[in-house]
Amino acid sequence: MISVYQKNHLIIEVIVEDEQTEEALNLADCQVYFVVKNRGRKVISKSTEDGTITVTDTAGGKIEIELTAEDTDLVAGELYNGEILVIDANNQRYTANQPRLTVLKSHSKGVG
Repeated sequence: MISVYQKNHLIIEVIVEDEQTEEALNLADCQVYFVVKNRGRKVISKSTEDGTITVTDTAGGKIEIELTAEDTDLVAGELYNGEILVIDANNQRYTANQPRLTVLKSHSKGVG
């Protein structure tokens, strides 16, 4: 479970693992996507293609997903379903993780 306050920035660090070996997945020549939905509607979309996901250690399977204040300007108290998808050089798709995101109410949301 990932928790973040409304309109706050957050860097999510993830190690993408091979589900069979549970070892870090080498992300060379891979594209990584992160999608968050609520009630069937996509509310956040990130990828290595557009630079909103950074691979910080290719061989070690480490990525960083940056959520911005705009991304987290969501309804507090709702549960959001996420998914990290990896597509390799052979166009094979792998669901790496399905984290849940909860947005907490920020009392300073309208400040700044």
